[in-house]
Amino acid sequence: MRTLVALTLYVSLSSAATLGVQPDWRILREQGLAQIDNKEYVAAESSLRASLAAAQSLIQTALSSSDLGVALHNLGKDPAARIQLERALKIWQESAGQQARLGRTAESLGVILRNAGDYSGAENLLRRTLTVAGITVESRAELSNLLGDLFREEGRMAEAGATFRSVLDLPGIPWHAEADAHIGVADLAREARNWEVSFEHWSKVIEIAHDHNDSNVEAIGLRGLGLAWSQNGNRARGEPLLRKSLALFEASVPQNLHQTATTLGGMAEFYIADGKLAMAEEVLLKAIGLDERGLGENHPQVGALLQLLADVQARHHDFEHARRSMDRAMLIMSAKFGEDSVVAGSVWAGRGRIEQAAGNASAAVDDYRKALVLLSTGGPDLEGFRSSVIQSCSEVLKQLHRKGEAKALLSLLPRHDRP
Repeated sequence: MRTLVALTLYVSLSSAATLGVQPDWRILREQGLAQIDNKEYVAAESSLRASLAAAQSLIQTALSSSDLGVALHNLGKDPAARIQLERALKIWQESAGQQARLGRTAESLGVILRNAGDYSGAENLLRRTLTVAGITVESRAELSNLLGDLFREEGRMAEAGATFRSVLDLPGIPWHAEADAHIGVADLAREARNWEVSFEHWSKVIEIAHDHNDSNVEAIGLRGLGLAWSQNGNRARGEPLLRKSLALFEASVPQNLHQTATTLGGMAEFYIADGKLAMAEEVLLKAIGLDERGLGENHPQVGALLQLLADVQARHHDFEHARRSMDRAMLIMSAKFGEDSVVAGSVWAGRGRIEQAAGNASAAVDDYRKALVLLSTGGPDLEGFRSSVIQSCSEVLKQLHRKGEAKALLSLLPRHDRP
């Protein structure tokens, strides 16, 4: 849900001369800030570029650059936004007493790096900034939430959970940071099938959204709660929540393409559980198109949706397209996280499922074994997923009459999962 926010600096007309601030710079910048608030991003870009040209000091340059980065990001111009934010960050780092602005600009740049798939660069930036003495509680909370998001997307669930909970322990955090942290805890609990914790935190997100009249946060909460109910077996309760979430995102101006895509992915999971594979494929193709427009064709979120699409295509025996979708997902995930990453391991597991469904038992075993090698490098939070891959691989080995290998593989399961 993270939205970049412009930095604010209030300078009255009477104090402008005392501070040595050129009125033209102040007027242009305040005009740009107002346009950002009104989501008039094209006009904001023009105003803030003019304010940057009128800047008379490094501080003015950094403020205009940081705000311009926000406007450019909202226009989908992340490479240009990155240049402006990096310029501002460098000035804050070299200027005394600018910790608050440093934290806000670092968060904005972290979002840009994450959207570009530069997870390592984003993590390094966030960790460095969190060590700076004097950054505000708000910035500390927002930076930590973004770091938790990175961990979650990289499959580092234990680190993600600890990071989100640390935010909720901070005193006096703003409501939007509190909502972000609850979203993180709720989604991790959903994925771990810890339903009561998930329901509790999603409900808190919706409560916060209502208190502050924020339809975007409400839509995220409704989506999460709807998915949790659906995955808990109560699809009759979950589907209306998902549909309401989708309607809120589609009605937003400008439309948040990634959040809409994520909600469509949730609808696809609902359709899969209900056996409506054609509808699932339709919404997934739409979701992939939206994320390609909003994030780029090679973003990991596109890769995740492609994995889900491949699963749907395999379920209705369209194995040719399933392999193509999974191969593209492999290219994206390997490029972003490395060929030896646990994320790549999850894609190998998906390929194994496709070959198993297609009746290519030997190929399925090969893919499952590649997955297990990579998944073995993950932490305890991947135990459930590893166990499912071990069980699938052992089933195929038995079909090939390789019962000794199947027995040896099953011995690797945790005791509570062994047959």
